[in-house]
Amino acid sequence: IKLQVRALLAELNEDPELMTPELVTENLSAIIRVANNMISSRNDQQERESRRRMATTLTLALQLPQMVNTPEGKTNGHEIYIASVGDSRAYWLTPDYCQQLTVDDDVATREVKLGRSLYRQALQRSDAQALTQALGTKEAELLRPTVRRFIVEEDGLLLLCSDGLSNNNLIEKFGRDLPQKVNSHRISVESAAESLIDLAFQHNGQDDISVVLTYCAVSPQYPTVLNLGDMSSSKELQVVNLEQQTALTSSVPAEITTTNDNKPETTRSYRDWIRAVFGLLGVVGILVGAGAILLTTQWILAPEGFQKMRDRFLPSPDPNLPESSPTEQELPDN
Repeated sequence: IKLQVRALLAELNEDPELMTPELVTENLSAIIRVANNMISSRNDQQERESRRRMATTLTLALQLPQMVNTPEGKTNGHEIYIASVGDSRAYWLTPDYCQQLTVDDDVATREVKLGRSLYRQALQRSDAQALTQALGTKEAELLRPTVRRFIVEEDGLLLLCSDGLSNNNLIEKFGRDLPQKVNSHRISVESAAESLIDLAFQHNGQDDISVVLTYCAVSPQYPTVLNLGDMSSSKELQVVNLEQQTALTSSVPAEITTTNDNKPETTRSYRDWIRAVFGLLGVVGILVGAGAILLTTQWILAPEGFQKMRDRFLPSPDPNLPESSPTEQELPDN
């Protein structure tokens, strides 16, 4: 199968035209049928019949590196094709959900597809999990591989596994934490695959276990911002020493360097003085405004008290005193 898939990818790279999903499905189905005939012919050579015939299940994932045109330019189409025969499964795991991508080729699924039973009722049959097809049991003309096309739109883990891992719903129960750990780089993809194998040995150790796990990333990779606060003191001392060495080896005269260093200090002191003046004016303005508001409020609410306070600070002139004529004050004494 690997050799034929490599030949398919080589043909794809040489052809400038995009390969349609129908054509990819036909090619993958043909590759699976060739593998089926190889196993079936070996069974015929060894004269194996009925349950003695060698057979296997299959789950295959192929990511086509096809470039598609978008308004931003050419980009990867992120197409993944999943082909399956038997009860080996494919899962898509993200921090938010766990999605099974394949359907088992067993009696329970067959009864549901034919409309004979509901799935929960079909699971009650004694032969519910018996396989309806597998590689090597019959001729390729009778084989019906299932091929589906998926477009990856988010980061996640693609899991291919045999029923030794998927039995008893182990993936649905324990697999949801893996994507978060892999996304945060707490564990590697290899460590995640090993943890799944250990999990299968603990719960389904009586069956063969096959696991393929890959991380699919479609989000753009942004540059990481350096946190200068985490720099050690030794690194800071190195920076200071480098600056001192640069100053010693510089050919600029010391007088010029001193003059340039004093200019920012003079400008800074002038700016500080301007800020202090404006701050003082602001405080005075606030006090005057508050006093005006207080006097206006007293004049509205208690006019008699306001009149008394005004008479106290601004006394009225005595009406008994004679008023002097401005004209007489200006005349000189004879």
